[in-house]
Amino acid sequence: MKKFSTTLIFILISSFAANSLSAQVHEILDWDFFSNGRPRGADSQAFTWSTLSYRYRILDGEANSSVIKFEVNSKADPDKSYFEKARRLANDIQLLKHEQGHADIVYIAALRLKQELEQTSFLVETVEEASGKIFDRVLFAMQNEQKKYDLETNHSNNLAGQKRWDLYFKKIIDTGIPTPTP
Repeated sequence: MKKFSTTLIFILISSFAANSLSAQVHEILDWDFFSNGRPRGADSQAFTWSTLSYRYRILDGEANSSVIKFEVNSKADPDKSYFEKARRLANDIQLLKHEQGHADIVYIAALRLKQELEQTSFLVETVEEASGKIFDRVLFAMQNEQKKYDLETNHSNNLAGQKRWDLYFKKIIDTGIPTPTP
């Protein structure tokens, strides 16, 4: 199971707020990303630990309004990720590709979160609760997508399933527009 976290900065101002957003750059994993070997007793040959987070700041605006600036991030963490070093063969890119997919799912969730936050009008006094509900919904969908990905690819062993997901990832990452899962 992947680990996901949220980060919030809370400031309370009583006024209507417009939204401003920023998001991170898409990360590309390589074998050097995985500095840890497979721990004893681990179920999988490789594991990519990623986080999904957001935070916001309320900026002064005009009259009775303020601007809420959201920052949405996904980050793969090499310190908490691992792979079975015996699998690091020159021709074994399938496992690496599969792990990239796990990081891509979190990146796509960040795009979805950014899109939802951007399309929502928030009252400053309820921004923490309202944005938290959006985050929880996106997080739940992302966790289900991670499970579906492993099931449909059989952890990279189903090549046709992996190819279908790889095309899905490419389409979204190339366009930056999140769509339903394959």
